[in-house]
Amino acid sequence: LAASAEQQYYFIIPAWHKPDEIFDEVCKISEAVIFTNKLLTMYTGSTEKNFIEWGKQISLPDKSDTELSTYLNNSVWQTVRQNTKRLESSLLEVTWNNTNRNLIKWILKRIDFYSAEIEGVENPDGVAALAKGVDIEHIEPQKSSELDHDTLHSLGNLTLLERAFNRAIQNIKYLEKKEIYGNSKFRMTNALNTIPSKGGKSKQSYDLFYKADDWGAVQIRERAIKLTDAILKGLSMKL
Repeated sequence: LAASAEQQYYFIIPAWHKPDEIFDEVCKISEAVIFTNKLLTMYTGSTEKNFIEWGKQISLPDKSDTELSTYLNNSVWQTVRQNTKRLESSLLEVTWNNTNRNLIKWILKRIDFYSAEIEGVENPDGVAALAKGVDIEHIEPQKSSELDHDTLHSLGNLTLLERAFNRAIQNIKYLEKKEIYGNSKFRMTNALNTIPSKGGKSKQSYDLFYKADDWGAVQIRERAIKLTDAILKGLSMKL
């Protein structure tokens, strides 16, 4: 998300030797801020000031761990979440043609990773473990004449798929694709075919996603809403 940016380190480094819970929270905040700036193409001068101020507060020697947690929850997150509504609107308007495709892939991977977190599945390499041999798949094929351009290329019509599967299915109809999606390791893609009807955390993790027996504009919009809600919850932008 921020390969060349350094401003978040003003905030992260002072938390390095804090308890894991505080350090993890600082990293979550940093991720949410950087993603928000990336998607909304916001000016980052104020972001740098915020990171510096938050880092100063984290560094204060007289603050207890309890006070730091309260500060992060009540002050920092409140500032970060002020952009949640704008972020939600922008995510619903994300398309293959108006958003950096690496960012689209990151969004999809981050949602899948959040689903694994909910279920408690360990993935020591994080999202990076999903980097190789993965395509962004158009569920309704790109050359389809069934849908308008914006709907066809919107977030709800995009999913992650193993490259080998993607090459094999090409432009076949949705009902045939759906069976292949059921074999994918990606939860959001697998869910298109089936979502467990019970199973505790497994069911909870799959409920982030969308299952459909048919595919068209209505399903695409509904799935976009589900994915948008999932990424916002995954980034702790929504409680």
